[in-house]
Amino acid sequence: MNRFKRKKFARTLAALAVPVTTVTLTGHANAACTPAAPVNNTTVTCAGATNNQNDPAGYGTRTENGLTINVESGASVTGTRFGVMVDGNGASNTINNLGTISGLDQGVLASVATVNNSGTIASSGNRGIEAGRITLLNSASGVISAIKGLSATNVTVTNLGSIIATTAGIEASGTINNSGTISATSTFGVALVGSTLDVTNSGLLQGGAAQGIGIDTPSVTLNNLAPGVLTASKFGINAATANVINAGRIESR
Repeated sequence: MNRFKRKKFARTLAALAVPVTTVTLTGHANAACTPAAPVNNTTVTCAGATNNQNDPAGYGTRTENGLTINVESGASVTGTRFGVMVDGNGASNTINNLGTISGLDQGVLASVATVNNSGTIASSGNRGIEAGRITLLNSASGVISAIKGLSATNVTVTNLGSIIATTAGIEASGTINNSGTISATSTFGVALVGSTLDVTNSGLLQGGAAQGIGIDTPSVTLNNLAPGVLTASKFGINAATANVINAGRIESR
């Protein structure tokens, strides 16, 4: 190939390469949850890294109802204070998380919601999830981490993964089915605390290491299946009324 042809061939390659590079950069720059909030009764998809789309929330304005929010695998929704912040009183919201949702105050803040978590929901300063009424499925790969893992008025929880907290794993009344790990690691940490609890456990419920409590409630019904373990440093169970069936291990260490 002579010199003239080589120069022409090189210019052709450079021209072809530019659009490919431009498309790649544009795709990263536009990563977001769509459609933008506020919006109701639709499906929202979050791809890539979404940061403070609704400052101080990663996504949501606390007015959204009837949404199905899908956070894709490898995606993240991060807010200065809240990861995802929605309502749900008008129509419950559903959050399907395969990625990471995080905020300083709450990872997820909702009035009424169903949360299906196979990724990570985290708060560095307060609660992983805070809600009025919530149905939570935390799958085997799901991790919820915060000072308080889940705080709500009423819950229906199925946990196959990990809820790791500092002071309280779950702070709520309702029904909890645990085959994973729910723990509170601080000195006075409590795995489960609420006014009325109906608990089925075949996993690990663990209170704090010094003055911790496994279950702290006025009233609890506990079916502790083999090989379930309920363990804490002060009390395995601290309750005024307790109906317990135990085929596993309940201990104060």
